[in-house]
Amino acid sequence: MITDSDVERWLREDVGHHDVTNHVPGETTGRLVAKESGVVAGLDAARAVFEYLGVDAAGEADHDGAVGAGETVEDGDRVEPGETVLRVAGPAREVLRGERVAVNLVCHAAGVATRTRRAVDAARAVDDEVAIAGTRKTTPGLRGIEKRAVVAGGGDTHRLDLSHMVMVKDNHVAELGLERAVERFRERTSFATQIEVEVEE
Repeated sequence: MITDSDVERWLREDVGHHDVTNHVPGETTGRLVAKESGVVAGLDAARAVFEYLGVDAAGEADHDGAVGAGETVEDGDRVEPGETVLRVAGPAREVLRGERVAVNLVCHAAGVATRTRRAVDAARAVDDEVAIAGTRKTTPGLRGIEKRAVVAGGGDTHRLDLSHMVMVKDNHVAELGLERAVERFRERTSFATQIEVEVEE
């Protein structure tokens, strides 16, 4: 879930104390257009940025670029160069204020989703039962966006954080040995908590 504090942090990082470039009056419209083929992700974050600024970002986008035609593009959809991903309408100053943050979030998330889809497609070409899962190795502050991008790409999230399951890793084994590490986690967690052991090839 994207919160107002997330959006405020992102905007503050981009604008700083004062935006010296943005003095555009009036209303405007805009659209985010794909430059490459890929899988869409991060639209919830982009919409949250624009909506926080009072810009309509309802997402009346389509697969052929025509206003009002086709279906709305959503996270997980494949797009080709030139396809509209998101439309916005509102005060020009606020559209421009949110543009770079929103575009960066969508581009980053779409990159994660696209790479995930490629990995899923490659794995399932060999075995259609294979699951591709994203780990906790995420960018600080962007975990939710990156995890949702993995799902948009057809992957799974594995564990969201340290509270979701026990994962016995090489550092646990180095300290305690495998059997003792598993035994200790069993003693200290609920019977319902999954324990997974990371293995080496």
